[in-house]
Amino acid sequence: MSTPRLIDWPYVIGLTLLPVALEAVLLLAGKLQRIGRYAPAYFSRSTGTATTRPGRSSPTRKRLCKTVTGS
Repeated sequence: MSTPRLIDWPYVIGLTLLPVALEAVLLLAGKLQRIGRYAPAYFSRSTGTATTRPGRSSPTRKRLCKTVTGS
């Protein structure tokens, strides 16, 4: 008669590799999405210079908030 196995090694190895495989799939999906994202063709030179300094738009935002809220 054979003794019962305490640890089912293929099951343990599979459960251990499952998060690793999931992480690899998610990283690959992220890389594939990044390929066509933020291509220079989508942005003109003026768009790049306008968004480099977020502080520039701050007074405009403040005026807009005052106009909308009425304060």
